[in-house]
Amino acid sequence: MLQGCKYRRFPHNIFDIYSKEDVCEWMFFNKTALREYIYIAYIHRQRIVDEEDGPPFRLQCQGLSLFLIHSSLKERRTKNSRKMRIWILLSTFLAIQIGQCLSCSHRGVECIDYEVITRHPEYEERQYPSTVWISAKDSGPSLSRAQINLYKKLFRYIQGDNLRGEFINSTTPTRTKVVPCKDDTMCEPTYTMSLLVPNHLYDDKFPIPTDVDLFFEREPPKRYVVRSFGGRPSESQWVAEAQKLADLTLKDAGVARDHYYLNWYDPPLQLFNRLNEVWIPKTMKKKANEQKKFIRDQNDLNEVC
Repeated sequence: MLQGCKYRRFPHNIFDIYSKEDVCEWMFFNKTALREYIYIAYIHRQRIVDEEDGPPFRLQCQGLSLFLIHSSLKERRTKNSRKMRIWILLSTFLAIQIGQCLSCSHRGVECIDYEVITRHPEYEERQYPSTVWISAKDSGPSLSRAQINLYKKLFRYIQGDNLRGEFINSTTPTRTKVVPCKDDTMCEPTYTMSLLVPNHLYDDKFPIPTDVDLFFEREPPKRYVVRSFGGRPSESQWVAEAQKLADLTLKDAGVARDHYYLNWYDPPLQLFNRLNEVWIPKTMKKKANEQKKFIRDQNDLNEVC
């Protein structure tokens, strides 16, 4: 057992981002097995986070919940019934609280909990749930310049530039929709940069931006073909990766050909071990009632904003 520990409340919903010392200091239940389990969970998280260009880490809360209840029954079997009941109640309560933690995080930041449908050698096909984004739009010949301008607007919004003056937790990825020109030489590509709205804001009205160029977008469940890569891509490298993904999926008639998405998962100042992705939507057949529900949800969102 680690020595020199003193009591500190251990927040249930962000335990995966705490250090070894913080885990050591959480002595509320005074149970070695529980402390060791959380410490192992922390080490496991660090191993995944430290992998170069690894996928977003998914925190599996259900296993911890089952462990807590199981250990409470096992370790208190020989104790008096009153203490055992208290231990079970406390353990169950903690299990429920931990079950509320994020299902997907990348370096401790909320991301989208998608499902991998098919894995190919150089790309994946994924199913994404319904999401809400805060977005800004621009056009011009330069992707890099547009991204810089749009990111400044979005960053100011999450830093409190909204009618509530509310700071909003960072999410990932930062996404840019690219609609390239076709054959018209007078056309300029359009870029829509978006930040994922955190899950905890879904139950409340979203903070309204003070910048009139920002707007909300609610997207229905979508399927994408996705190509992942590392580094700090230049504008030409982004385009090359998007073209490569388009070529790899050329025989798939359901893959869109008129736009694509560029995604980065790490903050601009992070120099190494970056994760980048190109997404191209794939057409899904929608049932009529699902389409009507999405239209109602979108109308509700427009009324809120």
